[in-house]
Amino acid sequence: ASLRELLLAWARAKAFADTEVEHDAYYALKRVLLPTVVAFSVLHRGLDEGQNRMLTDWIDPLVRKTDRAFDGAVDRNNHRYLADSILMTWGAVVRDETLYAKGYDRYRAILAEARPDGSLALETRRGARALWYMRQSLASLTVMAEVAATRGTDLYNLRAGEVNFDRIASYLLNGIVEPNVVMAYASENYIPGGETDARRQ
Repeated sequence: ASLRELLLAWARAKAFADTEVEHDAYYALKRVLLPTVVAFSVLHRGLDEGQNRMLTDWIDPLVRKTDRAFDGAVDRNNHRYLADSILMTWGAVVRDETLYAKGYDRYRAILAEARPDGSLALETRRGARALWYMRQSLASLTVMAEVAATRGTDLYNLRAGEVNFDRIASYLLNGIVEPNVVMAYASENYIPGGETDARRQ
């Protein structure tokens, strides 16, 4: 009941509708939309027609806004993975196969783009934040795999060459235990954030 009232209040206020069109602002929007979509999926069968319509009319355009290109690495890295995990989740909830397919296709693309060791090139180059960005990417992969599982599709065991979910997860875990695993890539130090020493993961 509390969750329903919260979402309805946000819908009435048209929350997030005026999000600045900029990749970091949109990243924040995506971060709040994923739990919002999941919350709606929990509630929607118990909503009356008016409540269902109000929430759908509020959430749907926000979700579709996240399917935006910014002409940079954010169109191919964890920002995009997060966007497509949201599109896939919402597509599964509202039975929009086009949206669902965006996440499904992205999952396959991530596996195909990963190195044989399970690392992701656009994430591991990020200096001291390399493993943090690998975690972000793995989180989106997990969302996509779990959404697919609700339809009886096993993405966890899907392979592209030598890479599957386990290979990417293992790379992250190995890097946490022994950060030297990521040093060859992290030393590129691309936009590393506040910590400029790539050895300090």
